[in-house]
Amino acid sequence: MTKDVLVTVRGLQMTPDGDDTIEVTTTGKYYEKDGKRYLFYDEIGDDTNLIVKNSIQITEEHVSVSKKGLINAQMNFEKENKLVSVYETPYGQMEMGVYTTGICLDERDDFLELKLEYLLEINNQHVSDSEILLQIRPQQN
Repeated sequence: MTKDVLVTVRGLQMTPDGDDTIEVTTTGKYYEKDGKRYLFYDEIGDDTNLIVKNSIQITEEHVSVSKKGLINAQMNFEKENKLVSVYETPYGQMEMGVYTTGICLDERDDFLELKLEYLLEINNQHVSDSEILLQIRPQQN
């Protein structure tokens, strides 16, 4: 796959109060090295227009998401494992626990799709059953 890519990220949170879906499409950079896949892209805050720089490292068993900017976080996904990190926002810090129930990677020459299913905890309280669908394809000129 080329290094200049179009990235679509769809997040779904299922709570007792209802489901919430967010979708973002942007451009990014994609690389492969030593059996790992790397994706870099920026997203802009809805209210602030401030940039959050995202970097994602993907393997078959582990996904690491790093956010820097308006939001700072390091989220790790490892199937059947709960990993805890700190999620920093302009409103303060939260402890975030992620228990990954599924990692599904579909990779072809010109397309990559990653689906993460997980349980999300904030400050040791279950918040939602969540899902992230990440699609990467070559950027068309």
